[in-house]
Amino acid sequence: MVDLTQTQAASIVNKMRVLYGRKFDQQWADVAANDMAQALIDVLSGLSVDEIKNGLRRMNTEQWPPTLPEFRAWCEQSTEWLTADEAWASALLHLADNRSSITNAAYDALQDVRYIVSHEGQKAASRAFKDVYSRIVGELRASGARQTIYTPVLIAPVPEKEMTPDEIARGKAKAAECIKAMKKKMGVV
Repeated sequence: MVDLTQTQAASIVNKMRVLYGRKFDQQWADVAANDMAQALIDVLSGLSVDEIKNGLRRMNTEQWPPTLPEFRAWCEQSTEWLTADEAWASALLHLADNRSSITNAAYDALQDVRYIVSHEGQKAASRAFKDVYSRIVGELRASGARQTIYTPVLIAPVPEKEMTPDEIARGKAKAAECIKAMKKKMGVV
């Protein structure tokens, strides 16, 4: 992980300005270059040099300038981890068909927002899911973990024990005794 300097952040802002021209100027007209560079430092905090390079490479193929959170997502997107948007899409697929593939981090985030999905809908759950997923992935990445695919734990059914003829006979006799006792208690002969 790298902490960007003001000069490095200003260089990224300048690259955006060169690549996107008027589109960039229209989008960011009210923001001072120094303020944008400082915001970029804050938004990209915790990313590695390679991840930032991923975002810079993606700028070469995108037609519109990103917002700063979008740029961070571009940086993270080329890594082994799904972005929060990608994870939400896989979570929705998993909700529709629980046989669809989902990562463990996305599955855990989905479990945290299942109540919201079922009671308030997908729109309300989307933001909560993305926040929870981002926190989970941040913790996993910080611990050096790698993204893994969720595999449901299958519980094998308990095999039914076949009764022997003697056990069946004892069971029938016990049932007959119980019926006889109930009839006697009820006054039925």
